[in-house]
Amino acid sequence: PEFVASAKHFGVRSYLASPLRVDEQLAGAINLFGFEDHGFREVDSKLLELYATVVTFGLRTNRRYRETRELADHLETAMRSRAVIEQAKGILMAIHKITDEQAMERLIARSQRANIKLRDVAADFVRSMSTDSGG
Repeated sequence: PEFVASAKHFGVRSYLASPLRVDEQLAGAINLFGFEDHGFREVDSKLLELYATVVTFGLRTNRRYRETRELADHLETAMRSRAVIEQAKGILMAIHKITDEQAMERLIARSQRANIKLRDVAADFVRSMSTDSGG
């Protein structure tokens, strides 16, 4: 009722809408307003439906691209993190003559105590060891 009253107030006398359903989280509509009675023809409805289909396809494609890009970024970060974590484990194993599990436990414990991400703890440790050794 509020919409109808507001539309009448602004002189809207015809209305055409088409839904946009991108996925479960993203939905909307394209709304057209006319200022004459029967301001839209059947062909207008078909054109709007076609336009909404193209827009929905574009939005879905964009969403998939962003999700894929984000996943690729996370995987790249994980691969870089893995390398530095493995380096830190190797250094700990060599210095303390411990297993890789024990080295990982030490890194995890340090990460939890300092409340710092494991990859950051490993990177700091590797960096400090290369600085200490004059490299």
